[in-house]
Amino acid sequence: MATVKELERLSVPATLGSGFSPSSPAPLSATSATTDSSHHTTSRHNNNSNSSHNRLSVLTRSVSVRSSIASSRRSATSIKSHVSTFQNVRFDPDPIKDISFWGGLALLISNMTGPGLVTLPIVAQSAGWLPTIIAFGVVSLLSSLSSLFICEAMTEVPGNEHFQSNVEFNNLVECFFGRRYHLLVQIICFLAMQTTNIASIAVSAQLFDNLLIQIFHRTCGIQIIPHASFVCVTEQLASASPFSGVMIMTAGVLLALSMILPLALLKLSENIWLQLASFILILLIVTQWIVTFITHGLDTSLVPVIGEDISQTFGTILFNYAFITTIPSWANAKQPNVSIHKTVSWSVGITTSIYILVAILGGMAYQIPSNSSLIQAISSSPDVTILSQITGYTFPIAALITSIPINIIVIRYNLIQSGACSYMWSNILAGVLPWLVAIPCMTGAGLTTVINWSSLFLVSTANFIIPFILYIYSKRHREKLNKLPIIEMERFEGA
Repeated sequence: MATVKELERLSVPATLGSGFSPSSPAPLSATSATTDSSHHTTSRHNNNSNSSHNRLSVLTRSVSVRSSIASSRRSATSIKSHVSTFQNVRFDPDPIKDISFWGGLALLISNMTGPGLVTLPIVAQSAGWLPTIIAFGVVSLLSSLSSLFICEAMTEVPGNEHFQSNVEFNNLVECFFGRRYHLLVQIICFLAMQTTNIASIAVSAQLFDNLLIQIFHRTCGIQIIPHASFVCVTEQLASASPFSGVMIMTAGVLLALSMILPLALLKLSENIWLQLASFILILLIVTQWIVTFITHGLDTSLVPVIGEDISQTFGTILFNYAFITTIPSWANAKQPNVSIHKTVSWSVGITTSIYILVAILGGMAYQIPSNSSLIQAISSSPDVTILSQITGYTFPIAALITSIPINIIVIRYNLIQSGACSYMWSNILAGVLPWLVAIPCMTGAGLTTVINWSSLFLVSTANFIIPFILYIYSKRHREKLNKLPIIEMERFEGA
């Protein structure tokens, strides 16, 4: 501002005289007087022109400086308005930061090993083992980078340099994208997280219905298509669900509902003990599956080097890494000494190894229809053992029942922190809505269609595109925030 004042002072033109200075000699003749008069008239004209030009140039520079400062002030005000979102948090969902390294590892692995795990052998059979391994390598690398980038963006939020605040995914979007794109991005992230939940709920209900048939030789439900009726079935079908019609309620749904909803009402840190138990069970189940694959016999012709159809490979594998939207919630609740790089790299590495082993070995062991799953193939095999049946029964509890509450909690956190709705409506949208959509998707090939299309658009955008854009925007906003002291000093000098 001092520079502006100096420029304005220099821009004031001096008062011009009549053309003669006090010490000017008297004219000697009329001719010389005329010549001098003409000379002074020309000089006065040139002085006026130069003065006007200088005044215009300096004023233009002054306006340019003022415009630049005003623009910087507006930018600073915009940044401050976005940052103020975190200074007036409407709800503090998880102020306790007590998730250890092992708790975070179990949380991320349990969140990744969802409904897509039992469909991976189908992917390997259709695409071949080489495209499958390449796709897993690329997606695992992208998911690791995406997780680290979104954590880096969280540290660019003022007051959260060491994750001391609670900054959710939607808060990052509002801070760095602004309100213009906030609603659109929030809808994309909400639908992406709900898609994962819907698929997990549908697979859980299918597995529980098959479990009831194995134990009690019967499961029942309410059917609406092809005609409304109360139906009971006693045999498993080749498809994942034992029902052939469109259902609105089954015994398996009720069983899954009774186990999931109480856990969904807890906080994230209160679910860690369950995630640790789930992590141990998943390792035991996968180990037993691998032994079963080898015992049953491996047919390499079922999984060629390159298969006939690789169109759905990338989208299906992407769906199995749809955990990045939960990273901010975990980072908010982790212990301060827990390394983000170590936790993310170990969890992605372990999960990718599980995926590749189950996909390729499971695909070589059983011929699985496109509308079925690995568990159904093992259960219907003539050489199935009691231990294989037990692991098939416990998988929906170990991998699905424990991951669904986490997704519900994360969705609820984001809805509340963004101020989109009240606590009651956040519970309804996060915990009730996915059940209403998932139940009709239990039968037929609808679930596979949902997974493929949602992975292609929603899940990939929310988990792999938005985090990278957030990282870039966070660095740009950091540069603007670094200019705030200079802007405030100029404002003080101009006061």
